[in-house]
Amino acid sequence: MAPERWRQIEDLYHGAAGLEPAQRKQYLAEACGNDEELKRRVELLLAQDDASGLLEHPVWLPTETVDHPADDEVAPGTVIGVYRLLRQLGEGGMGIVYHAQQHQPIRRDVALKIIKPGMDSRQVIARFESERQALALMDHPNIARVFDAGTTPAGRPYFAMAMVDGIPITRYCDTKRLTVPERIRLFVPVCHAIQHAHQKGIIHRDIKPSNVLVAEREGQPAVKVIDFGLAKALGQQLSDASVTNLGTVVGTLEYMSPEQADLMRHDIDTRSDVYSLGAVLYELLTGSTPLGRARDVASYVETLDRIRNEEPAPPSVRLRQSAAVETAAQRKSDPGRLPKLVEGELDWIVTKALEKDRSRRYETVNGLVRDLERYLDGEPVEAGPPSATYRARKFVRKHRVWLGTAAAFAGLLLAGIVVSSAMTVRASRAERQARTAEQEARAVNDFLRNDLLAQADTRNQNNTKQQDPDLTVRTALNRAAATIAGKFDKQPLVEAAIRQTIASAYREMGLIPQAQQQAERALELRQRLLGEQDPSTLETEEELGSSYGVQGKYDEAESLLRKVLEGRRRVLGPEHVDTLSSMNELALLLQLRGKYVPAEQLLTENIAIKRRVLGEEHPNTLVSMNNLARVYDDEGKYAQAEALLTGTVAIKRRVLGEIHPSTLTSINSLALAYVHQGKLAQAEPLYVQLMDAQRRIQGAEHPDTLATIHNLGLLYERQRKYTQAEPLLAEAVAGSRQVPGTGNPATLVLMNNLATLYVAELKYKLAEALARETTGLWTVQRADWRRDECRSILGVSLAGQKRFAEAEPMLLAGYDGILAEYGCD
Repeated sequence: MAPERWRQIEDLYHGAAGLEPAQRKQYLAEACGNDEELKRRVELLLAQDDASGLLEHPVWLPTETVDHPADDEVAPGTVIGVYRLLRQLGEGGMGIVYHAQQHQPIRRDVALKIIKPGMDSRQVIARFESERQALALMDHPNIARVFDAGTTPAGRPYFAMAMVDGIPITRYCDTKRLTVPERIRLFVPVCHAIQHAHQKGIIHRDIKPSNVLVAEREGQPAVKVIDFGLAKALGQQLSDASVTNLGTVVGTLEYMSPEQADLMRHDIDTRSDVYSLGAVLYELLTGSTPLGRARDVASYVETLDRIRNEEPAPPSVRLRQSAAVETAAQRKSDPGRLPKLVEGELDWIVTKALEKDRSRRYETVNGLVRDLERYLDGEPVEAGPPSATYRARKFVRKHRVWLGTAAAFAGLLLAGIVVSSAMTVRASRAERQARTAEQEARAVNDFLRNDLLAQADTRNQNNTKQQDPDLTVRTALNRAAATIAGKFDKQPLVEAAIRQTIASAYREMGLIPQAQQQAERALELRQRLLGEQDPSTLETEEELGSSYGVQGKYDEAESLLRKVLEGRRRVLGPEHVDTLSSMNELALLLQLRGKYVPAEQLLTENIAIKRRVLGEEHPNTLVSMNNLARVYDDEGKYAQAEALLTGTVAIKRRVLGEIHPSTLTSINSLALAYVHQGKLAQAEPLYVQLMDAQRRIQGAEHPDTLATIHNLGLLYERQRKYTQAEPLLAEAVAGSRQVPGTGNPATLVLMNNLATLYVAELKYKLAEALARETTGLWTVQRADWRRDECRSILGVSLAGQKRFAEAEPMLLAGYDGILAEYGCD
């Protein structure tokens, strides 16, 4: 018999072995179809196991096994290589997991997963190897890491991974009585971990609460995703075992996607994990799985059918159903499960993740995360209630026969009323066309955001060496920008909305000239069609003002941002979220221009309003608190800056999480405040932690990452650790030359600092070359005092080479220019 046939028999055997006789019969009938020979052979194996009482053991065939010596005894106390087994933690389909202690070359606790005795078919071993490879590919703080791999003396494969001493995420949330927002914040890192796996080409396929463990570290919950035993490699790059044979159901029923529950389907993709994440989120919000308690009484085949076809009740509906059988005291004691907190946007988000038709689900896990973060930030979510058209289509599909009869009768009535309806149709045509135009605009904009431009926000990407993510994003943006001209001549507001989106994405990436070009065209369209005071026009003016500011066009930026703030105060009111955003943007520009007193006044007012309107812990309030602390720092009010930042970082870590970009920004600001006070020992570990997190999460070339690399380099320079400082400052300069570009003021500051380091290292030729280039660029920027500062560096580098005649005019010019800047004679 062909090996493929044996594997098919073995897979069906495993699928049926744990079922009750009635369920087994239904399962085989559906899985085998008309293949009676296949069904007979599986039933023969099952009958043999029934007779011997060994149903719990897998089938193995001599022609398909790996030759191993006799099995060794694996139990607590056994030593395997450098590991001593302490206790059994759990048992899965392929392996047994032990708590073990590694004693060489370091001592640490690990989780050791060893393949089960008897599970020695080539296919099972290959799957076990796939799990090891899948985990080894990934490097994410919320995924258990693999340290080592090997075989026992009897030849059974094992691998050692990080010890995760936690409890399932659902139990943790219930034990800690977490609120709805707290549960979502704990769930977001789980999504980031799965997205990381997808970026590495791995689908988990068995996401469930018991595979998402939570342990507390220093009083804060830490999430780890475990058990990639059913992981499948996209494109099958891990091993042949990644391929699941037809007729095999893989995963846990309560969290399984409809395509996984289809016995004859094998095209599983990352959207299957999106569904499973939706199922876990459903349970976090309602206390039950989408299948509900009816799963306990349904047969195996009935359950598979329900997964494929039955729409679960929205979370708020399920909560109300549960509340009907709870006492009032129970409902009051659990504020995290109140239907009113879930109804609406959370219903929409969960429903979108649990769509039976995967083309209607979130395309990526990042899409789900973005909507959850929008919900937490109080912003509109992308998901929405099912449209009337979609609900009608679902109804037609379900009641096709009945509707066929009804349609015939309705046709007779329709003929009688069609004439009288003609005028009504004409009267409503204009309204319908307007509504269609609005829907089309939203659809085009959604397409750009979700399918083409979502990758432009590199804050949600990990830094991988498999490809250049910035190049991919830049290409996508350029392609979108190139296709706009002339495409929306009859829909100019659609064009404006798309150009606004592209401008924002370009600015996030540091591609400022491109952002300015798109924003200027969008502003032209909106001013002409909507007027100067329309909120959309003001939004585009703010985008354009920000682009001017980043390029050093401070006069143009300040004029535009002041105009936007005044317009929003007048049109939207002083406490509107957009008005508060304008106050923050203008304060940042004033700080950049050295106008610290008005910047401080504006931010102080901004924070007072936000605390009253949004609350102390709202992300927007925290952003302004961070910005005010930075102004304090620039003013030399270091103690005030440190105190405000210490509180801000603590709140952000609790509310947003340790690795949220906003948290990382405040950690950077706190480290800088330490540096300015000479607390270098306190600043250094913060910068190292920050740099490692940003490299992993935002990418090595992200502007925020480059700023941290630069700051850590300056810290080492102040400590005279030049050999550590130089590669960091050089990396920051090289990255900033790419984005935002060599002529950008931010890049020139980095170049100044690297030239200064070269002088300190006595590398005068390198300092001279860099200082000459930077001096010329500062001249173009019309930043005279910066240019004179760089002339001084150039003069010192020339003097170091004993070229005193060339050095003297540079030193004098630089000296005079700096004195003039500070108002000295």
